[in-house]
Amino acid sequence: MRPSRILFPALITACTQAPGGDDSASNPDGSQWVEINSDRQAYLCLPQGSGPFPVAIYNHGGLGDAVGGDPEGTCLALADLGYLGLSTLRRETVAIDGHSEDVEAGINYALSHPLADSDQLAILGFSRGGYLSFMALTEQPEADLAVIMAPAPVHGLLEEALPDAHKVEARTLVLVAENDLPEFNNEGQDHVASAAAVNDAINAAGGQSVLKILDAFEDNGHDLFQEVRDEYWSLVADFL
Repeated sequence: MRPSRILFPALITACTQAPGGDDSASNPDGSQWVEINSDRQAYLCLPQGSGPFPVAIYNHGGLGDAVGGDPEGTCLALADLGYLGLSTLRRETVAIDGHSEDVEAGINYALSHPLADSDQLAILGFSRGGYLSFMALTEQPEADLAVIMAPAPVHGLLEEALPDAHKVEARTLVLVAENDLPEFNNEGQDHVASAAAVNDAINAAGGQSVLKILDAFEDNGHDLFQEVRDEYWSLVADFL
């Protein structure tokens, strides 16, 4: 039997304008659909209260127009933890060119939100978003916490980036299912190895990282992170 997805209440506070005067649209479940720049959109989720709130960014996986992970659900889950949550929908290209710029635009938008505590930043990412989150951590020394889930190797780009692990100052949690392996997932990639490589690189560079290899998930370990599930989210919540 497939574990059920965690459901969260509508937590968004009343807010009809995004920073800078951009229009935003509220969704029935409590998230807001906002324009972070002229051609990128994101889910924005705010906790109840007047703020300021610590900021948490979620970077989804996937290729092209296929989104991996749960941008809206994760945004709401982060708000449930008291964070100003933002999940940017990156450009729909298979090539990764420009995706880091989309991540940076989301971070800048969230940190500049009038309800944001810009001194508290967490960055989370799954699959390709895990790679992009690692890249962002090397460029965002203000990040305090990070959660990297089953990072994708992205044709060797992750391995090329690992020498920059000394730039990562955030305490990091790395998660992966034990059966997120080529013989089980649809990507033909060893995400267990890539997760271990990220964890080892950060610790070898003097940083703080913990690797959690989770129990096998169904017949494809990569699918564990396609939804917000207690099997891993309880660890994320405790860490954040």
